[in-house]
Amino acid sequence: MDPGVSGDGEPDLTILYDEACGFCRTMAGLVLMIDRRRRIGALGFGEAERRGVTAGIAPEALRLSWHAVDRRGRHASGGAALPPLLERLPGGRLPARLARTAPGLVDRSYRAVARRRRALGRVLPAWLRERAERELRRRRS
Repeated sequence: MDPGVSGDGEPDLTILYDEACGFCRTMAGLVLMIDRRRRIGALGFGEAERRGVTAGIAPEALRLSWHAVDRRGRHASGGAALPPLLERLPGGRLPARLARTAPGLVDRSYRAVARRRRALGRVLPAWLRERAERELRRRRS
């Protein structure tokens, strides 16, 4: 997935997340807050399905993890979605390169967090959840 800046206002990469998961919504909003260049978009699974962004992702696999889909329709899921995301964030090229050198570790780490997402969502500070929600709403409009 090549990180290029688009000139048409469309994101270079769209992350697909579980909109019913508070932790997932907060993380998606946090990514958008960090993405000052607006290279990344975020869609809940339901909206992504309505827009046809999930083509190429097996329906049974969609809700098993988060996904990153680039402008060409190429997608990565779970831990494999981290490097293309990091590449598009300020200062993220080196972390993306490091993540690519240890895909097994990144995927195991992703799965460990995913298994605990409900508990993690409960300990996130309210101000962070609220700010992330505002960013998700702002980017939708």
